[in-house]
Amino acid sequence: DPHVLLLSGVVVGAFAGALMSAIMVLSDAPGVRNAFLWLLGGFGAASWRALAVFAAYAALPLGILMFYARSLDLIALGDEAAHHLGAEVDRIRRVVYLCTALLTAASVATCGIVGFVGLVVPHAVRTTFRPLHRSLLPLVFVAGGCFLVLADVVSRTVVRPLELPVGVITALIGVPVFALLLRRTLALDQVSCDVRAAELVAVVGPNGSGKTTLLRALLGLVALETGVALVDPRPVSQWSRRELARTVGVVGQQEETVFPLTVAETVMLGRYAYLGPVGAPGP
Repeated sequence: DPHVLLLSGVVVGAFAGALMSAIMVLSDAPGVRNAFLWLLGGFGAASWRALAVFAAYAALPLGILMFYARSLDLIALGDEAAHHLGAEVDRIRRVVYLCTALLTAASVATCGIVGFVGLVVPHAVRTTFRPLHRSLLPLVFVAGGCFLVLADVVSRTVVRPLELPVGVITALIGVPVFALLLRRTLALDQVSCDVRAAELVAVVGPNGSGKTTLLRALLGLVALETGVALVDPRPVSQWSRRELARTVGVVGQQEETVFPLTVAETVMLGRYAYLGPVGAPGP
């Protein structure tokens, strides 16, 4: 579950942060300075011996990830499609999580916390080259290394004779680049449709063609750059959510409740738009 994974990461991060704060408080002045530089990330302590230790440690996780490259391609299609095509999704996901955690731990132990490399580089490489993991993974490793080398060069030269931590440079570059990669893209263009009463209309198209986006636009869940969505026959932006729920019925593909509910409670939630504040029939 992504939500469980996210919350677990937050909890573990908070616990590790508390431990680091305690260690820094109990350390002497040189130890605090070294810890602070480690938190910002850098290659000041880099050596061939450290590189050899890291390579020996990372060889096995990298090999396992390459072994599961084709399985990762299937998982990219979606869990259900991967199951149907024969992939053991849960087992593969656990193995991949373990391998990435080991690689992250080795990287952080070697050079400190250098952020945004794992966010920016894979997305940038995926948009430039083929998305299949057998070729994507090696390209990401090489591109990430080149990005860090360039960041290290900038950190050593931009404010000479001082040296900035590499983590500062990667954050300054990574934040705007990542925001650019996440910018809104035009999913639908010059689309016109008319659905009349008692008509049955099917929207068919491949994944990513904008079917869900079209329905969300008709329901007022997506802001339109141009044009207007009309519902009987007012613009959808002029409808309140309660009025629209009384007029348009939506059945989701998969709805999961956070807490266990009885059938009667679930039905009453579906009647929300027709009930008043205390559960009595509304206007």
